[in-house]
Amino acid sequence: HEFVLREIEHAAWELFATAGYDRATVEEISRNAGVSRRTFFRYFRTKEELLSFSVEHFGQRVAQRFEQEPRTRNPLTALENAMLTVMSEEMDDTRHPKEMLRLMFEEPNVRGRFLCALSRWVPALGKELAKRKAYRGDLARCDLVAALYCTAFDQAHLRWYRESNLDLPTQVK
Repeated sequence: HEFVLREIEHAAWELFATAGYDRATVEEISRNAGVSRRTFFRYFRTKEELLSFSVEHFGQRVAQRFEQEPRTRNPLTALENAMLTVMSEEMDDTRHPKEMLRLMFEEPNVRGRFLCALSRWVPALGKELAKRKAYRGDLARCDLVAALYCTAFDQAHLRWYRESNLDLPTQVK
């Protein structure tokens, strides 16, 4: 199940990056993933749902990594390390990081779904910050810090996409 899901997700992003989000079809995504169209629809109703899943999945992976970080580490350092680790894994898994980010910033449908998903990362990250006693465990402040961190993460990506020759994890640090 997980393998097929990742294959569909990976094939979709590769196709989105090379053909464009609007031009990519479910049929092409399925073919590139090595699955039938019917199998695609077992996992996702639409390519929009696949896109939302993908961004949500990234946030879930960050939250899981954050929970696994040593409790002795500064909470904000632990959050940054979790974000950078997952981002590095994603960059290693794609051949088209710039094209993927172009989609994130220039395709309105993709941008909207990304920003919506990014906002949904905040409660899990804020909760973990509070567990780690960041800001004395004040959940409202921890949620605010998580939201600011997610916004900074987004802006670092935008800056890298527009003007940097550095690798992305270096730019985000």
